Amino acid sequence: MPGKKGKINIAGPRPSISARLTVRPELRLTLHQKLFVELLPLANIDLIYEVVQRAEQNPLCDLEEPSQALDSQDIDTDDDNDETEKENFSEETIESFEKKSDIRLDEVFNDSVRTQWDRGGETFSPLSYLSVPNTLKDNLKIQYHIACEDKSLLDAGEFIIDSLDSDGYFSLNLADISMISGFKIDELQRALSKIKSLDPPGICSSGLEESLAIQLDRCGEKDSLAFKLVSQGGLNYLKNSDYKTIARKLKVSVSDVIEASNRIKKLNPRPASGDWFEKTQHIVPDFILVENDGAYELSALWGGSEIPFVRLTISRQQFNEIVSEMKKDILQNKRKESDLSDFIRQYHEALFLSRLPKYVRDRDNSIEKVARAIVARQFDYLRNLSSLKPLTEKEIAEETGLHASTVSRIVQNKYIETDRGLFPLKHFFTGHVKSDSAQICSSSEVREIIKSLVEEESPNSPYTDEELKAILKDRGFDVARRTIAKYRALMNILPSSMRKKIDNSKG
Repeated sequence: MPGKKGKINIAGPRPSISARLTVRPELRLTLHQKLFVELLPLANIDLIYEVVQRAEQNPLCDLEEPSQALDSQDIDTDDDNDETEKENFSEETIESFEKKSDIRLDEVFNDSVRTQWDRGGETFSPLSYLSVPNTLKDNLKIQYHIACEDKSLLDAGEFIIDSLDSDGYFSLNLADISMISGFKIDELQRALSKIKSLDPPGICSSGLEESLAIQLDRCGEKDSLAFKLVSQGGLNYLKNSDYKTIARKLKVSVSDVIEASNRIKKLNPRPASGDWFEKTQHIVPDFILVENDGAYELSALWGGSEIPFVRLTISRQQFNEIVSEMKKDILQNKRKESDLSDFIRQYHEALFLSRLPKYVRDRDNSIEKVARAIVARQFDYLRNLSSLKPLTEKEIAEETGLHASTVSRIVQNKYIETDRGLFPLKHFFTGHVKSDSAQICSSSEVREIIKSLVEEESPNSPYTDEELKAILKDRGFDVARRTIAKYRALMNILPSSMRKKIDNSKG
């Protein structure tokens, strides 16, 4: 009834508040530890670049010229009141370059010697691409600007080129691109058709079939059986080596199908393959092993003096005073807490960079210790007298007195130049495989045996992984089937079902 008070019932259990104490392990790295793990594994060239970048962006750092005598210097991070010497880049640098190279920079970059095309009020010069790594997309744009007669299609063509995937395919819908970019579908179609005529053949195709078909067409093989297989969905049959089914459907001989299949295998399934999308990485060895009068000498090709010297612009006492003042400002709402955390981060980063040369010296000593231990264990291999011996990072760690994880980090991106070639230090670590004679051989030796067996097998009856296991067992190597499959995959060897070939005489 109205005006009459009643009880209100709430359905369901009443909420309860409880406290629970849980213990869980959690590893948190300080900024110093994070920088240690992030920077020290870098190669010296990358480390120098990273130090310069961080020091230039940190207001608490002064970047000095690389020290020429670090071994005689004492790095004192608490006494930072000395005047620091900054690098000055003047015209003398340019003049020195011109004297050494006999090249006049003002002539090289003079507008009067550039070849340019008019582009609706703008200019296009192929020389503009020389300042960046020459990628496939840059190359395609240069080709497109030369081949495209309709200048109104230049922007549409560049948009399509920038939309290519890493394999060089163009799989986007033109209608969607038209809505996003504002280009008309007709313009996009014309630009797409022009780009497909550029090099490398098959670029900008919608898929594998079209790419292979364009490559065959460019070679004048449009009437060939290979073109018919590619354009009429025969790739799935070829993948399974089902030559008889193809021969029956197309009413040709099995030998003709195999010949067409071999032709298709010579085409490029990834038009953008190669180093088009990646900057060429030049490997600089960290060590060199040379023979001198019958004796071998291991020399390090780097030194701690290469690392730029960074000095703190404030002392520890000044840091504490600034932090105290900033905390007072935060309480008075004059500053944000993020300002304080940023300042503390910058200080500790600068402190780490100022101590980096010492860390690098210690790191280099450890690297050299590990490298000498590896060379001693694999010396016969480096002299081309034997195959790699079984060696693990744990064994080197025990020999050098370092932790196994430290050895693993040390050998990353480190190379040694020898008479046999240039090798990464990780190349010399191989797993152990036990034999029936109680001897231990390296996994690389087992891989070589598997490789030779596959090369000598019958194409009509290739070895299965189980058969390879039995053969290795007969030769005294006890290797699991899944290990054989792993080794086979590492060597890019296909399974037996995909290695099998059909005898031509049965077609």
